[in-house]
Amino acid sequence: MALASLCAVILDMQIMDRRLLQTHTLVPGDLTQFRTIAAFAVHAHNGLAIAAKNLLYPPPFLILALPLSWLSPTDAYLAWMLVGSATLAIATLFLSDSRAVLVLTLVSSATLYCLAMGQTGEFVSGLLLIALSQADRRPTLAGIASGFLIIKPQFGLLLPICFLASRNWRSLISASVTAVLLIALPCLIFTPDIWRAYLDHNTIVARHFIDQSWPQFYQYPAVTVFLTLRSLGVDLYTTYICQGVASVAAALFCWLVWRPSASVAPLNRLALTLCLVFLATPYAYVYDLPALGAALAAQAAGENWRRLAPLALFWIFTSLFIFFAIKLFLVGAPVIAAIAMLIWRSHAVPVRAAHI
Repeated sequence: MALASLCAVILDMQIMDRRLLQTHTLVPGDLTQFRTIAAFAVHAHNGLAIAAKNLLYPPPFLILALPLSWLSPTDAYLAWMLVGSATLAIATLFLSDSRAVLVLTLVSSATLYCLAMGQTGEFVSGLLLIALSQADRRPTLAGIASGFLIIKPQFGLLLPICFLASRNWRSLISASVTAVLLIALPCLIFTPDIWRAYLDHNTIVARHFIDQSWPQFYQYPAVTVFLTLRSLGVDLYTTYICQGVASVAAALFCWLVWRPSASVAPLNRLALTLCLVFLATPYAYVYDLPALGAALAAQAAGENWRRLAPLALFWIFTSLFIFFAIKLFLVGAPVIAAIAMLIWRSHAVPVRAAHI
């Protein structure tokens, strides 16, 4: 794990060095894009149409990115890092009061890569951790966190199944209300035209983005079944079928894990569900995985660090993914499936947790 962490740090330094040389600023390109799109939506003539054409996420995402347009690029990046890290840290504290778990989460390879790219993984991970870990104890809070995942809805696909299977009506209702409010809010800030422009253009843009042939530079960090098969040379039609089968299987397994009669320990259920979340969507990257790293660290800590295999596998993959992608193929989905199998094999063993 120490070697994997060192490799991750070196990789992230190389990414930041490349950004510095190309742009003469420490602000990563992904974050710059978020900031520019939000600024266009508010300030530019015909800005809504331009923003909608270039935004890969639904308009509620603009609410998250909008404050960045009020700051200088460097200040925006610092604020993004601090708020994102705080969100992830608070969510991790819901899982365990162990300092080691918190540190491992914040310095994991996935988290470092997320920071280097200026991506949304810490925010998404924080919402996922709260939604899944607090569903039993704080169902309203869990539902609100689930609703906020409308900013990147592919990660919330399985959450209604979790709540339905566990008969958690409070979480389901609060998630629905939160999502509806967040869908309506961009209409008040940007006018309803933002949704019309988004729906007119985004479906075509997103489909084109996903359907690109292998290899494209942005595909290397992917962790989905869809892009794993594309990296192996599988044709597009077959890939869609296989991803559909994987998504249905993940949904069914999620229902099984979350039934009241299931004897799955809370931390095992959390880690399993996070694996299923990433197997169910065709669009996810290494920088979206900090939540899984946090869940595996908390699980290992609950066993006095005896159950390290899933955590070690996670660290090795997230640190060396680029080498696998270049030399072999995208191994993210098989690794996540292997982690899920390791957790499932030990699901009957109780796992202690401080807060779940």
